[in-house]
Amino acid sequence: MSQTSRSRAVEPAGGVRGWRLLERHALLALAVSIGAGCGATAGGGDPPAGCVPETDAAFCVALGKNCGSVSGTDNCGTPRSADCGESCPSGQTCGGAGVANVCAPSGGGTCVPQTDSQFCAAAGKNCGTFSGTDNCAASRSAGCGTCPSNETCGGEGATNVCVPAGGGACTPETDAQFCAGLGMNCGSVSNTDNCGAARTASCGTCTGGEVCGSGAAANVCCTPETDAAFCASGALDCGTVTWTDNCGAPRSTNCGGSCPAGQSCGGGGVANVCACVPETDAAFCASGGLDCGTVTWTDNCGTPRSTNCGGTCPAGESCGGIGTPNVCGTCTPETDPAFCAAAGKSCGSYSATDNCGAPRTASCGTCPSGETCGGGGPNVCGARESWIAVYIDYPTALADIAANPQSFTHVVPTFYTVNYNYQSGVAYYSTCGDGGNPVCTANTANAFPDVDGSNVLTTEQFTKQATALGLRTVPIIYGGAANQGTDIGIENILTNATTQDLFINAMASEAVTNGYAGYNIDWEVAGGGAVNASQAQNFVTFVNNFRAALVNAGIANPILSVSAIVSNINGTNCSGNNGYLDFSLLQSSSVDRIVIEDFLGTLSSASPATTTCQDVVLSSSSPVNCDYTVTGLLNMMCPPNLGSTAALDFEKAVIGLEADPYGTNPIIGSAFSTIESYGFQKVAVWPQYQSTADPFMSNAKNSPATDTWYALLAAFLAQ
Repeated sequence: MSQTSRSRAVEPAGGVRGWRLLERHALLALAVSIGAGCGATAGGGDPPAGCVPETDAAFCVALGKNCGSVSGTDNCGTPRSADCGESCPSGQTCGGAGVANVCAPSGGGTCVPQTDSQFCAAAGKNCGTFSGTDNCAASRSAGCGTCPSNETCGGEGATNVCVPAGGGACTPETDAQFCAGLGMNCGSVSNTDNCGAARTASCGTCTGGEVCGSGAAANVCCTPETDAAFCASGALDCGTVTWTDNCGAPRSTNCGGSCPAGQSCGGGGVANVCACVPETDAAFCASGGLDCGTVTWTDNCGTPRSTNCGGTCPAGESCGGIGTPNVCGTCTPETDPAFCAAAGKSCGSYSATDNCGAPRTASCGTCPSGETCGGGGPNVCGARESWIAVYIDYPTALADIAANPQSFTHVVPTFYTVNYNYQSGVAYYSTCGDGGNPVCTANTANAFPDVDGSNVLTTEQFTKQATALGLRTVPIIYGGAANQGTDIGIENILTNATTQDLFINAMASEAVTNGYAGYNIDWEVAGGGAVNASQAQNFVTFVNNFRAALVNAGIANPILSVSAIVSNINGTNCSGNNGYLDFSLLQSSSVDRIVIEDFLGTLSSASPATTTCQDVVLSSSSPVNCDYTVTGLLNMMCPPNLGSTAALDFEKAVIGLEADPYGTNPIIGSAFSTIESYGFQKVAVWPQYQSTADPFMSNAKNSPATDTWYALLAAFLAQ
């Protein structure tokens, strides 16, 4: 049987009817004034004859309290104290929101005030304006309604309570009315009825999975919260939790088993929540065998850390002495071969600091036949390269090359173009762009004539003749708005994966058919166009895919090179710092060669001219100024722009020289000596004037004479 906690109005002898939910203190005052009810007195003491004291639970609920020890006056007007609950639900504390003896969130929170109707009902008022203290201990006034026509508000001295206008005998309410008046719908309930009589009634049973609540939810049907819903509401995912559910029943729930690897239940300081347990400094150092110095690392929970793994090393040892950072030991000097290999050196006498920090000079060996020391960079074996480009008058140019085979290693014929809306297939033959036609139309004529058309070579015939001369053929695929055309074909290839695959596969098959050694990508785009720095990564992805296709097609040691004009290089003011060629990305790509072109017949902007690599670092965050002189372009190709080591820069870099009176001709001798003093091992010649009157590399305006070009190139290769 349950004693309820609801306050009720008493209808005393003499016929007062219809009182509901009178405030207890108002009831006591009324009982004194009319000498009815339980006969309680304002002074308290023993319960009046006939008054049944409410239970502790009902006493607590009547006062709106649910935790701690509470003192007050009960339904019979007797002062008393009661324990309203030993603990609050998980996550709450007694008085947590600032209201004494009321459970609220542990971190504090805002008390939710009763509505006006709740405020009136809790005080047993049902008419007029009532002033009092609400559930949040705030003083307030509220309108509690109006009375029926046969009742008056405050009649018989009952403030803010409707009573019959003429008085009368009290009619006890039914059990159903008794229960409904208390807001109860299940279980056995004891309280005082509308006539002030002690009463116990059965308020019904619950159905449909509901249970009869207890505690704060006493005698009200309630659907218990599931274990899963409880755990989810608190984001709890491990361990057992003891709590009181929404129906007032004590529960013990398992919110999960073991936590994921690297986590523990409560590891982050929150009970019943899986969290990562950070590795200790000692465990980290021990796991890596580290015993000295400070290490910056990211721990097992993803947090950046800085850990000191130990102080000084034992006598005779040093931190990192064995070559491993943060490990004490005695350094063993590496052998000369290991010293040379660590620096990427393969020939000649090399000086540097060894693995133990000691200055050292070692002989790194000699080069095999056909290679020279320095051919691949300082103290690196490799064969020097001399490339010769062919634009028009193909048969005559090839005949001139054949007469000077000692001057060249690679021939670069301009066979293909993408100066149109490329979609698929082999790129158009470049003759469609001759004569300054800005946009190519469909051209399948595989014919490359001399200037008067008397002799014609196909791509395959040209390549076979070049191969017979010992040259590797690397055809140019040109395009771009700055290269007699449009950027649209280039943009299609870089931005459309399907178009790119069709292009790469078609050109790889073309290379196998004609016997090419690879291709040179000479895409000179318009400044400020769609192909800009935003396409830099797309371009690197493209060249990586292209070279992989050449390898997969069975071409031995393929060469994929990229021609770079300064207005397309990112990290420079020449391109407005918006070029699609980003050397920081290209240096780690699979591109074999990067060719830079010289457009100005001036050796250097410095006096005297520099003879070694200068500190010019291409950087989008701090772009370099433009310097179109020979040394200015050489500095762009120096470390660390093309690689992390000098050898990588010199291996990939090809220095372009224009054979015309406005290009390199006036300074050709100085240009070659400067290139060699810098350490570069590869050059490419780009003849600019070719016609009937001015044959290949022998323009009448040329100074020095063509023979000087051939001699200088032959001498360069012979070094």
